[in-house]
Amino acid sequence: MYDVAEAARLVGASPATVERWVTPTTRRPAILEPELGDYFSFLDLVSLLVVAELRRRGVRPNEIGTGVRYLEDQMGLTRPLAHRRFATVGAAFWGRHDDDDLWVDVGRGGQMALTGTFERALHPIEFDAHDMASLWRPVDRVWVNPEVQAGSPCINRTRFETRQVMDLVEGGTDPVDIAWQFELDFDDVLTARDWELSLTRAA
Repeated sequence: MYDVAEAARLVGASPATVERWVTPTTRRPAILEPELGDYFSFLDLVSLLVVAELRRRGVRPNEIGTGVRYLEDQMGLTRPLAHRRFATVGAAFWGRHDDDDLWVDVGRGGQMALTGTFERALHPIEFDAHDMASLWRPVDRVWVNPEVQAGSPCINRTRFETRQVMDLVEGGTDPVDIAWQFELDFDDVLTARDWELSLTRAA
């Protein structure tokens, strides 16, 4: 589970921005409704990553909302932004029908269609047998696995949280000593520290 502050930190947005994405108004419904009420699940987190990436690419919030509803209604997807069958290219938001190569611009309600393969340009996300997001690797050597440490970012293939590394460094522990004390790869410790620092700078 992630609260608003942690979800915002991980996707590189402000808490106020994330609140806007999940709060309906009289003019538009929420882009995303969290599965856990005031908290976000791992699939919600991946969905927020997608929303953040779409916004960075210039896709308007109403088009994202239209795309989400299209994917839910026309393609029968739940938590569609955490599903393999979407892509983003430039300022467009595309969804793929079944396993064919027909893509439609879901951000515009499926108005446009074309064939071809789109390269996913989002954060590295791995999918399970049901094509739902199961793992996120924000950088090499760091993973976010919902089955490890309740989905907290950790050094790859360990349960050692990147925030623990940062806390130790801020407390004056040398990264060499962290690696030695906890039997971690030194480069993994540096990557965890640097990634946490990048999140702090982006906030």
